[in-house]
Amino acid sequence: MAEYTHFTHEKKEKFLQLLADGVSITRAAEGVDVHRVTAYHARENDVDFAAAWDAAIDAGADRLEDEALRRAIEGEKQYKFTRSGDPVEHPETGEPYFERKYSDGLLVLLLKSRRPEKYRDNVKQETEHIGAISIKVEYADVEPPE
Repeated sequence: MAEYTHFTHEKKEKFLQLLADGVSITRAAEGVDVHRVTAYHARENDVDFAAAWDAAIDAGADRLEDEALRRAIEGEKQYKFTRSGDPVEHPETGEPYFERKYSDGLLVLLLKSRRPEKYRDNVKQETEHIGAISIKVEYADVEPPE
């Protein structure tokens, strides 16, 4: 765990850059050797730093979204290996064989975030009732309850 240290201007700038890179607040604080509580304290007491923090979080979220989109659409190369761990290569070119793996889960999350009205898990139905509802219960071949 990072030690409590003085949160200098240089450390604040590096902290903000780490947030903009998409890392968590805890990891950004560790990256500048400051406890996360110290970072939150600085945020509470410096409106300019708080605004820069929010902007860095937004930039980091954009970066993570871009990476999720890339993985969902372009996929990742998964190189093929033999059982003994040697790479499988084309016999003539020597190029390694690979398969492209795509992330359906990331694609679904991106669709839900960008078009929630279409892709959300549950649809909220609004029903409006006006007036009274009367129900008549008829019993056939049985005695009605008392």
